[in-house]
Amino acid sequence: MSDQPDPAIARIRGIQQISDIGFRRSMEDRHVLEVRPTLGLFGGIYDGHGGVEAAEIVASSLHEAFFRAHDAGLSPSQAFRQAYHVVEQKLQGIDSGATAVTIFLHSDELTFAHVGDGGILLVAGGPIRLTQPHRVENPLERSRIIGAGGDIEGGYVVRGHRGLMPTRSFGDAYFRPVGVMAEPTVGERRLGAEDRYLVVACDGLFDVLGAGEIAQTLVQSAGAREGGESLRDEVLGRGGTDNLTILVVEFGTE
Repeated sequence: MSDQPDPAIARIRGIQQISDIGFRRSMEDRHVLEVRPTLGLFGGIYDGHGGVEAAEIVASSLHEAFFRAHDAGLSPSQAFRQAYHVVEQKLQGIDSGATAVTIFLHSDELTFAHVGDGGILLVAGGPIRLTQPHRVENPLERSRIIGAGGDIEGGYVVRGHRGLMPTRSFGDAYFRPVGVMAEPTVGERRLGAEDRYLVVACDGLFDVLGAGEIAQTLVQSAGAREGGESLRDEVLGRGGTDNLTILVVEFGTE
């Protein structure tokens, strides 16, 4: 194994993590950032609901499962799929839930995976949305839930007298019979010289600010730290009430 820093790590100019309770009574988000200088960067944001048990289990174990799979020779995409499966097995019967949005940066490749309604945005000159939320507004997700026997009311998957907004998540044992699952959507993208920022966040950001507004805020900032703080301030200033967790990675242009 080379002792040289991974090119993706060497290119990072700044990183900012924001975690704010917002106007909720409790903080159910969890997040992980692990940098392995010769291998790459793993980031994960886990948005809990119905308690923090599921989010805490995912936050403590998903990156470890990913690196075990990757070290065993699986590609990053394969490692994400295996890690999500392994961690979901730990959550059998747990009624709390957690969405997840995760990234792995290595060389000039970004690999990402998610379940639920968090998101990933790449900012070059403008915004490039890399993920689409797993909610009933997504026609494929809506069709899958209906096919599994789930009811839909407004923006919620409904079973009995309970509703859930994300159509994919960890845990949420009560909603498994109506199609809510932890199988991730996985993607890859080669980073270009024009890419300046990478934003990974829970729905507390994307439900309040549009992709263009996020990109504009970052481009006008002095870097990852100021940009992340400005995004938080803008969300709270507009009355965002949800827990808010944001990871901003700034890339150098050289």
